[in-house]
Amino acid sequence: MNLIGKAFFCSLIASLLSLQLAAQSSFREGILIYKTDTIKRLEAYPAGYIPSKTVVYKKGDLFRLEIWRTNPFTPGDIQKDIYIRNEKGTYLFGESSSTIKDTTDNMAIFMTYEDEKLFKSEQALLGVDTYTVEKVIQKVKWLNLPAKRVSLKGGEPGELLDAIVTDAIYVPIGTLFDPIRKLPGTALQFTINERGWSTRYTAISLKSEPVKDSLFQINSSYKLMNLSEMSRQIESTK
Repeated sequence: MNLIGKAFFCSLIASLLSLQLAAQSSFREGILIYKTDTIKRLEAYPAGYIPSKTVVYKKGDLFRLEIWRTNPFTPGDIQKDIYIRNEKGTYLFGESSSTIKDTTDNMAIFMTYEDEKLFKSEQALLGVDTYTVEKVIQKVKWLNLPAKRVSLKGGEPGELLDAIVTDAIYVPIGTLFDPIRKLPGTALQFTINERGWSTRYTAISLKSEPVKDSLFQINSSYKLMNLSEMSRQIESTK
């Protein structure tokens, strides 16, 4: 390759990298919403609350994910699993519309980033199932983002799975959904098995807009525990 060719090639690579970085930085702050479809029951007695939607708030490196679960017999009865990442570490806690108090009300699991790293390592040793990309099926547009539909491996024997992923934005949704944590970029559609249900998550809205700082903080009334302490608390009430 001559000097002119090399210069052109380097210029092209630089342009592509800058475009990718620009695309990723275009969603620094805003809200991503997934609808949730329950595909099938996997157990005779699955969890009574079924996922209905997932809301993700992002502000720079701050992150909040809410999984809304609805009682199918009482639509107004809603539970939320809430996960927050901020400068101190990660928090996992629940909120409920029910007036009936639970033993873990006003309690949250807190992990420093070192604790989280150790926990993930322990899960890997235990063989927690995660999906990996087998091949790209097709290129698609999703929420006006360039994306790819990919086939996955790592599920149950005979299970055919696919997902839609994009490198155009970075939202660490795989942090909370272990089966997809090894997928590249941000998953915009995926299926996982949880709490006795096969559930599909599909991104339906992406908005860049100001997000309140308070969403990434936990109420001071919450008692913070590590994972072992929370487990003991739950066991003591059985």
